Amino acid sequence: MILYDFKLEFGRLGDRLVIGDEITLDAMRVRENGTLRILDKDLYRKGADLETVRRSYEEFLRRITS
Repeated sequence: MILYDFKLEFGRLGDRLVIGDEITLDAMRVRENGTLRILDKDLYRKGADLETVRRSYEEFLRRITS
């Protein structure tokens, strides 16, 4: 996956540096490496139905957690 156009906010928890922002498809743009297939919120903006957007979000979650 290609992740771009996103921000990460950091903070401190004691002496540890932690991510202070959510990592979701609403906070970034994601494309499939090689095909550039859209996997993010742009699907909805470009008129995809909600089922297509849901499947894309589920695929993204599966891929970043596996």
